[in-house]
Amino acid sequence: GKHTIKVVRQGFVSQEETIELEHNQQLVRKYTMKKGDVYVPVTVTAGQGVRIYIDGQYKADEKWSGSLTEGEHEFKAEKSRYEPVLLKKDILSNQGKVTVTLPEMELQKGSVNVSAKKGSDISLNCSEDRITYNGVGSYSGELPVGSYYLTATHPSYKKYSQSFVLNAGDVLNLKLKQERDYS
Repeated sequence: GKHTIKVVRQGFVSQEETIELEHNQQLVRKYTMKKGDVYVPVTVTAGQGVRIYIDGQYKADEKWSGSLTEGEHEFKAEKSRYEPVLLKKDILSNQGKVTVTLPEMELQKGSVNVSAKKGSDISLNCSEDRITYNGVGSYSGELPVGSYYLTATHPSYKKYSQSFVLNAGDVLNLKLKQERDYS
């Protein structure tokens, strides 16, 4: 009958041959294995809006499926305002289909120190997050990078407002110059 012979060895090009044998027929075959690229099916997943890079090349946003050669590969996740994530992983053909899930990313941060007149209500609005950070008289803390709109109000002073951009690693010291309100 008909038979299919498949010879597989990690790191070598697999070979396949279909043969037909008669009853009680014996057949000896020799196969010379050639080193070559072995491709492994891989799926890479990341969070929403995350750009996926494999070995330095952009592949897709959020999810990529394809084949990679057997061996070590570098997976990178990038997203605006977040710290990039690098992951090195060995992809082996004996693992079957490989799924790589890139870890959660952390927001990049900077520090803001605001000082205003005693009793002033301070409000920091981040346009990207639509989150408001508040303080009375002062505000000090680590905030996600982004564009901010700062306001300070006080019954005896004019409303103070200022826009600023906070970048990763910034340390902003803002001493507000509030004007007396004589009205």
